[in-house]
Amino acid sequence: MEAPSVNLTEGIDGRSGKGTLSLVNALPPKQASHPGSNQHIVQFYENDSFLLESVSEFLKTGFDRGEAAIVAASGSHLEGLHPLLTTRGFDISRLTDSGQYLPLNAEETLPHLVVDGRVSETRFNDLLKAK
Repeated sequence: MEAPSVNLTEGIDGRSGKGTLSLVNALPPKQASHPGSNQHIVQFYENDSFLLESVSEFLKTGFDRGEAAIVAASGSHLEGLHPLLTTRGFDISRLTDSGQYLPLNAEETLPHLVVDGRVSETRFNDLLKAK
């Protein structure tokens, strides 16, 4: 399988709550253009409902195209996202078993990936190999 096309994070320190959603190398499907590699798009949100609807729609578009996704989010956001994906017709177990979807609990994962305030590419790649 190709490298994941989507990497969503909720702040580098894994804190959850209202604030920003970072979309790395990705843009919500309603946008007409796509950023180039190494660009970073930030979408501000005021409530979890808006966040989860936006992310589930974005993921649906990618999954419908056969693309893979990594989502690093708070546990509560993952718990809210999965029913929305199921409602949109996706089997979460099938997506994860096939390697098309890798949900990561940000609070648990990001502390292991961050070195000197930045995500370590080596540690990130090691994580992917272990999954």
